[in-house]
Amino acid sequence: MQKLPVSFKKYFWDCSFDELDYSLHKEFILKRLMNYGDMNAIQYILNEISLSEINSLIEKRGSNIFIGKNYFFWKRITKHAELWTR
Repeated sequence: MQKLPVSFKKYFWDCSFDELDYSLHKEFILKRLMNYGDMNAIQYILNEISLSEINSLIEKRGSNIFIGKNYFFWKRITKHAELWTR
């Protein structure tokens, strides 16, 4: 996976953005983008992350990792496989 876009640095205010490695910090990165991300982050997830990875995270962690209604948003969006390009 490529490095995260620099525009996402704002979501990782409490860590060293340049040291983030998707293969090592996958769950942390996805939780941040899924909870705090804007439309660009959602589009990034749809294009770069597989539907099976997102489903796996949701099934493994459930609603505990989400803030507010984000859980329901992601549960619904995962039912539309045509949105996922990867």
